Amino acid sequence: MGLKMFFDDYQKFFDTSIVFPKRGRLNLRYEAVFGANSDIFQGARVLDLASHDGRWSFAALRTGAAHVTGIEAREEAVSHANANLAHYGADPDTYRFLCGDIFDVLSQKDFEADVVLCLGYMYHTYRHTELLYRIRQVNPKFLIMDSTVVPDMEEPFLKVYVDRPHRPGQATLDEFAHGSTTLVARPSVPALQMMLRAYDFEIEHTCDWHALMAEYPEAGRVDDYAEGKRVTMRCRSGVSIPPVPDPPASFRTRRGTASASAEPSLATGRAKTLSVKDQPVEQGVTAKRWRELVNRGLARATGYQFRRSEQNRD
Repeated sequence: MGLKMFFDDYQKFFDTSIVFPKRGRLNLRYEAVFGANSDIFQGARVLDLASHDGRWSFAALRTGAAHVTGIEAREEAVSHANANLAHYGADPDTYRFLCGDIFDVLSQKDFEADVVLCLGYMYHTYRHTELLYRIRQVNPKFLIMDSTVVPDMEEPFLKVYVDRPHRPGQATLDEFAHGSTTLVARPSVPALQMMLRAYDFEIEHTCDWHALMAEYPEAGRVDDYAEGKRVTMRCRSGVSIPPVPDPPASFRTRRGTASASAEPSLATGRAKTLSVKDQPVEQGVTAKRWRELVNRGLARATGYQFRRSEQNRD
């Protein structure tokens, strides 16, 4: 008999799942999200975004959380979540599930949470900055981010896809959708890192999925994680980001083209040194580098940059 893992005792979550109801996959994801981070769940208030059938909310409670709030757009999934947690004897005072669009619920209600779970949702929206802004307003101590990414990219990059909500596991329609499809965007790892840092989340740890699969060989191989198409990150609030200097008075734009006079103000003179986690950072160099990274991401995603460039189209 093989090693027993978390979801082996909870068959109902396989019955109510509409995406990837594979035992080995769910068990390994439990280890990556909860087993490896059990310290942050002890007595914690948890906010579970896109909570599906309650599997991760239930896992949080079993790992030591004091209370979990789940937000899920699909009424059927919310019904399954309530039924599943009741079936397995969870104290009804320790959980609640809200049915609604994640952005609407986060903007209309106040939440207090020590840990936010964003597991399998980041790539089901193109509204990444709004999502991270709403999470930042909750002001959690920790954010667990698990997302599909664009693999093998060394630059911040967003790849746009069309999701069809009638298909299992794809995004629901939001207020900005047109017709029966909705646009979503998958970030590269550098883009995800940049967005997290921009909203004051420091990545403390990225799960080594190859080591995890080697530790639990009986769970099998999980291809998207093994191939770098998906990542699991533990993030802590409070990373300090060097501020980008305000543009000089001579900075002007014309038809989306920034005046070159803005460039010397960042590149000339003595750079001011700031300390981020005891590591010296040159303010001018940092600002210029971040602008270059944003430009590259814009160029790849839209074909446009802040300054005029050759109009290449891939």
